[in-house]
Amino acid sequence: GLGDGELWKSAVSAAILANDLAKIKGLKQTSLFFTGALLRDIGKVVMDQHVKSAIGPIMDRVKTQNITFVEAERHVLGFDHSQVGAMIAENWLFPNPLQCIIRYYHRPLEAKGCFLEASIVYMADALCRKMEIGIGIDDPFYPEDDRIAQSVGLHKSQIQGAVDDYGNKMDRINVLFGTD
Repeated sequence: GLGDGELWKSAVSAAILANDLAKIKGLKQTSLFFTGALLRDIGKVVMDQHVKSAIGPIMDRVKTQNITFVEAERHVLGFDHSQVGAMIAENWLFPNPLQCIIRYYHRPLEAKGCFLEASIVYMADALCRKMEIGIGIDDPFYPEDDRIAQSVGLHKSQIQGAVDDYGNKMDRINVLFGTD
């Protein structure tokens, strides 16, 4: 459950933040980070249409077994939204690095071949939650892992710089698309 426009706002916000974090890190292909963050929850869109009845059992598992939302999705459904998103990306012939980001952005420490990319998208996703952008029923149940920012080599002041720049960039996008 997200309200109208919230998934779009979350996607665009995470894309802006991931792009900026990649630039701060000095990476050249920031469009991959932007696109990965923009499409990271594509599996949620599909699952929302087909598994609404599973949300109760998923939330029960999260609350009673002290597991993450993604783990509860896997327990109840046999798959999670990032796996579904990666299957869609593969089916649509997205480049392998983009498929990898979508599959592993919730667990970048497991990512082989896209650790840095998945980690930066993970951080952008976590920043959106901290900023309360596009908060859904699942958002309180994603733990934050400080090891990821440390592994990427971004300092809190650098991350804060991306957050500080976010507002002006999102304002320009809202003007462009006529949203608020």
